[in-house]
Amino acid sequence: MNNKRIAREKAKTIKKNYIVDTHSRIYYLLKGLCISICISIPLFFIITYAINITDFPEEYMPPALLSTILISIVVASFYSTAAAKSKGWFNGTLIGFTYMSILVVIRWILENRISLNKDILTMLLCGLLIGSICGIAGLNLGDKIRKSIFKNHPRT
Repeated sequence: MNNKRIAREKAKTIKKNYIVDTHSRIYYLLKGLCISICISIPLFFIITYAINITDFPEEYMPPALLSTILISIVVASFYSTAAAKSKGWFNGTLIGFTYMSILVVIRWILENRISLNKDILTMLLCGLLIGSICGIAGLNLGDKIRKSIFKNHPRT
């Protein structure tokens, strides 16, 4: 009997920790952006280090950087939409577009010129598409987690 009571208390604490209405959408979007930046910076340094110590051809550098950026967007979109109850594609698209826009502005500042070429359009479109797809997946994953928690531990 004591084990059942402990299990119920544990289920209550899990439910309390997983309440999604405590923060707004903007909170999760900003936190997702911060997570994506925190993932990108170390990955950029790893790629830079690998390029310096190996014979990594320079022609493969843009795809390597783009894949690093996309990994960051995937993680951020999953995180920011897992706590949401609706509009996962919209949240993911906002994450992808905002993150890519920040990178484009940084690129323009470093290059001292503003240009809109196919590389920038590719970056923005990839950010939009990957963000929306991962936003949908994150929403569905978050929904499955919520359902499994409340299914295994009914509200008391």
